[in-house]
Amino acid sequence: MITDIPRDRWQTTWRFLTSDSLLAALLLATAAELIIAGWLPQAPLDDPVAHAQWLSESQARFGQATSTMEALSLFAITRSPIFRALLSLLAGCLLLRLIEVVDQWRTHRAEHASSRPPSPWATSARLLAHVGALVLLAGLFITHTWGWQVTDLIVQGDTRIPLAGTEEWVSLDPDTHDVLHSTGIIPHVHEQGPGVTIRASDSAGTPVSLQKPTEADPVIQLEVALNEEQYLAVPEERIIIQLTVQSTDSPTPYAPVLVQAYLNSPNQPAASATIQNDQELVVGDVTLTFARMPYARLTATHNPGLWPTGAGLVLLALGVMGCAAWSWQPAQSAEEET
Repeated sequence: MITDIPRDRWQTTWRFLTSDSLLAALLLATAAELIIAGWLPQAPLDDPVAHAQWLSESQARFGQATSTMEALSLFAITRSPIFRALLSLLAGCLLLRLIEVVDQWRTHRAEHASSRPPSPWATSARLLAHVGALVLLAGLFITHTWGWQVTDLIVQGDTRIPLAGTEEWVSLDPDTHDVLHSTGIIPHVHEQGPGVTIRASDSAGTPVSLQKPTEADPVIQLEVALNEEQYLAVPEERIIIQLTVQSTDSPTPYAPVLVQAYLNSPNQPAASATIQNDQELVVGDVTLTFARMPYARLTATHNPGLWPTGAGLVLLALGVMGCAAWSWQPAQSAEEET
């Protein structure tokens, strides 16, 4: 009578955790999450204005389903517990598979100690693939934990703008218009356009305060990025200034700017001029001094896991190519191995 032999539960669990099927399932699930994150607009962080704009656009696009999708973390996939659990399971599976590859290599060497040792290329390729994948995941974890991004940042002039409450900064070279930044920052420029700095003085040469509609406190000098039509005022003299870029195409950093100053009539400007370079404009008893100062709209990213991620991708690619190349090699016959 044949009796069933009890299976070793530990061995069964180990085979499941290191199986190709589990690895493939985790990879497919992670890829699906990333595809959804790339298709759906993800909610911005630490920016109430950008979050309000994103929410308005999402509600216009998805309607009543927006609240349900937000409750399911579909708008914050890479920050959801499910995605983090997937990455943790994937890292654990890869680590166990790496241990298995090393153990198989040591066992194989011991079994062939008295004969010709097996070729190390196949094992080396598998080791590279698993180590590369783990280093890649470590880089992504570092970036996800300590990395950050600031979007739609307007930079004008050489004043250093601090980022995300840190000591990191960005600025704009006033001569070359290149973005300057601290070490560890990756800037991506979306557009560049014209801008001006404005000062005002009375007939005696005394500075007069200027003010933007969106700012409460008047200042002696204003820096204005002309990414759209802009208005500002000289409150003491009741002067309204309108700035408009004179360009039908994408404006260049030194596109001409039409300045119209309104003193008594809101329909008829008291003075106007088209600014090409530095220029003055007299409005009543006030002299407005304009100096060209182009702007750049950019995204600044701090990615501390960039190098581990890149190294992991290289190792993973080499390992996968090595495994693919080795799989095409003809197997040695039993006679050749003995």
